[in-house]
Amino acid sequence: KQNNVIQLKSMLPLISQLSSFRLIDCGHGINQLLSAISISQLRTLHIGHVISSSDLYYGLSSIVNLTIYQCRFYQIYEILHKLTKLNYLKIECVMEYIVNDNSKKRIFTNDIHKNLTQLILMNVNDSPSDLIEILRQTPNLRSLTIDIVRDDKDIPDACEWEDLITSSLCFLKVFKFHFKYMWKNDDKDKF
Repeated sequence: KQNNVIQLKSMLPLISQLSSFRLIDCGHGINQLLSAISISQLRTLHIGHVISSSDLYYGLSSIVNLTIYQCRFYQIYEILHKLTKLNYLKIECVMEYIVNDNSKKRIFTNDIHKNLTQLILMNVNDSPSDLIEILRQTPNLRSLTIDIVRDDKDIPDACEWEDLITSSLCFLKVFKFHFKYMWKNDDKDKF
């Protein structure tokens, strides 16, 4: 794999009109490869995990479509904060992130992300309160797809969703949801 990263890194600067880039099973070579791309034309990016370099995000400001295999809510917030032209975001797996309340207050601010119109969050295994916080900051969403898996009863009910949509997501036209509640019975997971 390391040889592939080295070979790609040498070839990518030669492709000046690259508008879409998809990395499959790149591991930790993602920063190396993205730093080698002529990113001024890049509009669509598919990656396995979140980029670790803050400077690289600012260089990717032209991205409008982003798909990531796995990340956490605080990383989604960072993406929205740094990629301001983003209008499509798909996360295949939103993993749980345990922080104390004081840390969380520093992660989320009151920024509004006006360009995001389509959000797809699959296999959400983190707190719905973080999801709600992000949705409140994306008022121009037109399409929202959510797949939540929880082992507690912390999923918003129908009235809470209705209130959120009418108060914060006025432009929402498509809302697809799938909520899975998992409980434990005799040490065996049940769905």
